[in-house]
This record gives sequence, structure tokens and C-alpha cells, in this order.
Amino acid sequence: PSGHTATAMSLSVSLYFASHILGTIGFILAIVLGLSRIIVKVHSVADVVLGGLLGIVVSIVLNKLLIS
Repeated sequence: PSGHTATAMSLSVSLYFASHILGTIGFILAIVLGLSRIIVKVHSVADVVLGGLLGIVVSIVLNKLLIS
């Protein structure tokens, strides 16, 4: 999976928990980052999608664990 996309998605979800506006902006930027990784042929579509999902899931799980 794409580590760059996972990190960007994780950051955007974390920002979303703090501020919906910043999280939405971060999410858009994370998508652009993922698309750029595909366009320059550094990663496949599957790598970017799995990296994004991994970042989202990890961020949500950590948020739930740290809040409770």
C-alpha cells in the first residue's frame, strides 16, 4: 500500500475529528496526492486505495481508543 496516501488520509481523518472544514480540505488534498501517485506511475490504483483505507481505519481506531 501507498504510505504517502495512508499518512495523508490518516491526517485528514484526524483533522476531521477536530474540525470538519480542515478535515474536508485535508481529505481533498489526500485524494489529489493519491491520484498524483497513480499518474506518475509510482503506485497502482490498488496500492493507493488500500493505503487510503488503511490510513482511514487506523485513524478511526486510534481516535476511539484514545477518546475512551
